Amino acid sequence: MLAISSAQSQEVQLELPVGVQSQVSLQIKLPNETGKCNIEITVPGLAKFEREVNAPNFQTLVEFTPPAEGSFPIEWRGKLKKRGLNSVLGCDGAGKVMVVGKVMVVGKPSTSDIAAKWNDYFSKSNPEAVECVRMGLEINQVLFESADPSAKLVAPNDSLVKPIFEKCDSFFRQKQPQQNYACTIPGGIKTFCNELYAERGSDGKLSAISKLEAIKLHFNGREWMLAHTETGEAKATRLKSEEDSKKQQEADAAKRTAEANSKRLKAEEENKKMQIADAAKSKALSSEQKSKPASSEPDILKEEKAMRAYNIGICLGAAGIAMQRFGDNETYDKYMNKFRSAFTNYEKFIVEPCKSKMTEACFNKLPEESRFYFNGITTSRTELNSPKPVTILSSNRIGTDRTTLIAAIAGYCDAEAESKLTSTTSSEPKPADVDMFCSGLLFRASGLINSGLSPYRGEALNQLTQLSAHLERSANLLMQRGVVRNGSADSANAGVSVANNVIGRNINGLIQSGSDPHKSVMGCLKRLQ
Repeated sequence: MLAISSAQSQEVQLELPVGVQSQVSLQIKLPNETGKCNIEITVPGLAKFEREVNAPNFQTLVEFTPPAEGSFPIEWRGKLKKRGLNSVLGCDGAGKVMVVGKVMVVGKPSTSDIAAKWNDYFSKSNPEAVECVRMGLEINQVLFESADPSAKLVAPNDSLVKPIFEKCDSFFRQKQPQQNYACTIPGGIKTFCNELYAERGSDGKLSAISKLEAIKLHFNGREWMLAHTETGEAKATRLKSEEDSKKQQEADAAKRTAEANSKRLKAEEENKKMQIADAAKSKALSSEQKSKPASSEPDILKEEKAMRAYNIGICLGAAGIAMQRFGDNETYDKYMNKFRSAFTNYEKFIVEPCKSKMTEACFNKLPEESRFYFNGITTSRTELNSPKPVTILSSNRIGTDRTTLIAAIAGYCDAEAESKLTSTTSSEPKPADVDMFCSGLLFRASGLINSGLSPYRGEALNQLTQLSAHLERSANLLMQRGVVRNGSADSANAGVSVANNVIGRNINGLIQSGSDPHKSVMGCLKRLQ
């Protein structure tokens, strides 16, 4: 039998036969509740007990047998169920069903009487409860309606129906599917989902089932569960956002490439102009040297003096670039003091107006060592502004920041004392210094990857994560080898700066074969092969 009791506590009256056990269905109207809540129930002749009721129906069954004629109240009130973090709030309000016991003459009910009782039950129950009871009656082969007047039908208060009511009551007490709630799907993606009934197959995977199929499993004692799936609207919004992000990244990459190409073409044009000017100076110097009478000084000594002047010019020219670009007066003063006597000797022959502007005519009037000195200054400036330097300021040692520039100057100018600077051309960096340089580059590349992973998903995220770990391991190996071989810390710092300039925020370039970031790390990784 069904009785509906609301939070406003409108009393409901229900007639039941004396001495016959019946089920009173409490359906509690709670318009503001969306989950589940707990109630305490008082039944005459029984100790108080508690029940949890679930949305959307908030319905439960209570068994009661009127002991005699008269009125017997069945009451409920909301009560907090304390279970630590799993506590359940009490339902809002209280209610009462007044059961009136009556002595009834019980005869064999007719088919129409039973049909009327079922129609009364179904009309007062919510559709989901009706759906469950009908399924239970069918599964248990309990006949409750028939077109055959002689068929043996079972009424709602028959003992055969009681287990069916209990099964349905226990089914709806379990958590039911939610709709459009915040969730996290594989890949750590936050979105919105709908819950649905599901069954686990023999392969361990979940498959969606209908509510009736879940009820059937419940009646048959088999497990069912809830699964969630992303809502169509949330999925469409997420995919559009990911596509927009991808397009923006591609546009940013295209813009950076265009800017880099523009800078490269401009630098190449400037370098070409400098090369033409240097060629003219070299030609003039060569002609003048051929026209001069042979000196009594041995050729080997003349060559050493000329090359020494050239190397000093490179050092002071590079130090001057450092001062101009970064305001590094300290480095400039250091090497000016180191080579002050040579500087004074090479420049003392400059006369007015050549001091304000070194023309070709002025240059050709200088002594040979002074001309080599000025050629060294020009060469250092050309190399530092060239996209493809080829001398001691080569691209594998110099970037565009102060750290790598000063490291390159120190690596050349501090190699030997001034008195030992000879005509030998600069050598390639020591293997230990290259190992230290590469360790700094790879360490920084790994750090740039880790700090820029948030926009990536799927395969690209997996590739970058694995690459970061590989770069860190390789950097450790190169660092250990470089330290054992007495490599310098300045070389490692230079590698860090080069990584900042070449890779920067373009960590996607690290997994694009042929890109500058990819070439940089692959060149260093080859040292471990």
